[in-house]
Amino acid sequence: MQVRDKGPLWIVYPYDDTPEYRSEVIYSRSIWQLDRIEVAG
Repeated sequence: MQVRDKGPLWIVYPYDDTPEYRSEVIYSRSIWQLDRIEVAG
């Protein structure tokens, strides 16, 4: 998926549902412009 065509795709925490996630530490862990996700099992 080209970021130019479809992105950016964001991976974020449920900030609205969980007040504990509303901190700079958690905000800095949010991922943007994701290239791929690999699931191994």
